Amino acid sequence: MTGNDANANNFVRPSVISNGVLNITVGNSFSHIEVYNIEGKLVYHEYIANRVGQIWIQLPAMPAGQYLVRLMGNEKQLMQKNMLQ
Repeated sequence: MTGNDANANNFVRPSVISNGVLNITVGNSFSHIEVYNIEGKLVYHEYIANRVGQIWIQLPAMPAGQYLVRLMGNEKQLMQKNMLQ
């Protein structure tokens, strides 16, 4: 993590997702995003082409519950637990 990722622990805002859209803010580029359900099963994956700043991702229909969102890039990754309503 670098200084550009000062809020890296909370890169998905808000942490409770009620509209099915991930609102991600990152200061460094990442290659892809993964979403796992509480059982550890990968339920969503998208290449984000090393974009930085604000990224909106429409999730497919998924049951309400806790999910782990993981950003991955060259030699770095960020994870955050989120609630989907």
